[in-house]
Amino acid sequence: MGNNQNASKVNNQKVTRNSELRGVWVASVSNIDWPSKKGLSAEQQKREFLTILDNVKKWNMNAVFVQIKPTADAFYPSKYSPWSEYLTGTQGINPGYDPLKFMVEEAHKRGIEFHAWFNPYRLSTSSSRDRLSKDNIGRKKPEWTVSYGGQLYLNPGIPEVNDYVVDSIVEVVKNYDVDGVHMDDYFYPYKVKNQEYPDSAQYQKYGSKFASVGDWRRDNVNKLVEKLHTSIKKKIRMWNSE
Repeated sequence: MGNNQNASKVNNQKVTRNSELRGVWVASVSNIDWPSKKGLSAEQQKREFLTILDNVKKWNMNAVFVQIKPTADAFYPSKYSPWSEYLTGTQGINPGYDPLKFMVEEAHKRGIEFHAWFNPYRLSTSSSRDRLSKDNIGRKKPEWTVSYGGQLYLNPGIPEVNDYVVDSIVEVVKNYDVDGVHMDDYFYPYKVKNQEYPDSAQYQKYGSKFASVGDWRRDNVNKLVEKLHTSIKKKIRMWNSE
């Protein structure tokens, strides 16, 4: 998708669109799949990812879906998010290379599509801000956040939050030659027994025309998806007209 000069230049070598998409999901949160643990060197991280790509080819798959923004952090240099702690062990520390650029280029060299997987709202897998870097949106805009079920999230009920999420994803589309954009399987977190999601103030402010808080929340998600779709398509039209 990307049209930036720093983006991958192997577009004409990429996999020909297949009638069947056979993909592997690569989770980075809590170092589930890659990197295998925090603090590995750049070379170790690269070797591990190349092993994943080797397996993808061996299994006759043709795409990887890689979690590049697991908790409002990033596996690439970003003006919206700090470097991920799952790379170096400390959020905000530069790993010494651009993992996303490396992954996209190496996937495309092998005829494998690279799909960017985002978590739109999760800030932390705990309710504490202690491990958030000073440039994390959760520290810069604490009024945009909620704590629920032991985790910290951006609040989808605040219009500026959705603008931030869309802008942070479009940044990747602009700068990298990714083949698709995907978001995790939840937007609002799953309901916690005997605990109300703390968005009543935003519902009163923005949701008066809706019959229920549930309808309003669904509309917030619909608006995010619509805005993201429109923004990406607009970028693509601009590039095609240049």
